[in-house]
Amino acid sequence: MDTKYRKKLGEWGEYQVDKWMEKHRWFPIKKNVKIKRGEIDRIYSPLKSLNKKQLCLVEIKTRIISSQKEINEIFSESGVKKYFKTQQIKNLHIYGEQFRIKYQAKIYIRIFIILKIKHNFNKKYLLNFHTSIKICHVCHEYLILSIEPEFTNIQLKKSTLEILI
Repeated sequence: MDTKYRKKLGEWGEYQVDKWMEKHRWFPIKKNVKIKRGEIDRIYSPLKSLNKKQLCLVEIKTRIISSQKEINEIFSESGVKKYFKTQQIKNLHIYGEQFRIKYQAKIYIRIFIILKIKHNFNKKYLLNFHTSIKICHVCHEYLILSIEPEFTNIQLKKSTLEILI
């Protein structure tokens, strides 16, 4: 996959998450926020402007899935770790904590994987998985999955952040 295609795929996945979050009354207020060690894909608020009472920091990964085996792999701990760098998750926690202190706000962290489906699969099959992955949206073209940040095994202070899953 070339860089241009990967960038386009990532933008498509971010757009799908934006639509899903807006449907649940969370609106993107900042996109692709550059930070010291990377970027935060999205910052959402329940209002269309910066609501200093609640903010949601989001990391989004988009992948193409071409077999049932690849879907099975996603639902394993090692499969999830393959998609996210430890620094990306740490960034969400570090900047979440800074936003919490700065705005005295509830900070939510969401981690999404968007799977663009290139084959037919039985959607009922997904109900058999008992993992820390929440299936947010299923359609014939793609899936939106949400992962609990703790699933990544990062030992940061969870008590200081509320995590919405």
